Amino acid sequence: MVHHSTPEVPVRADPAQLDQVVMNLVTNAKHASLPSGTISVHTDLIPIGMARPCPCQVRRHPGPLGLLMVEDDGTGMEPEVAARIFEPFFSTRDSTTGTGLGLATVSDIVERSGGHVCVTSAVGKGAVFRVFLPADL
Repeated sequence: MVHHSTPEVPVRADPAQLDQVVMNLVTNAKHASLPSGTISVHTDLIPIGMARPCPCQVRRHPGPLGLLMVEDDGTGMEPEVAARIFEPFFSTRDSTTGTGLGLATVSDIVERSGGHVCVTSAVGKGAVFRVFLPADL
């Protein structure tokens, strides 16, 4: 089941590449929360000076940020695994079901767009991916 809220938040990113980011994050969440988990997708605008809703270290940005958050209630990850998930060819799945390029692609697209992606996760508690991109207001 997928829950979502989608206030419009224009960001500085290529729309086709942003589609790729969303697709990869939701696909990974689906695989982590099978067979009957819940995936939530949320967007928000973070005004200048507002605290960033993320425990990760997010670089300072001079303007407002768009936030895309994808959360699942799946298997979650140990810290050692979560630390490597953006590495090319690293995968938590076997080689017949994944290439290990999805999250590396997400990270690359977000970084080239001037943003940052972070993940928080715990075994048995699912994962939350937060993508911060410069807002285009």
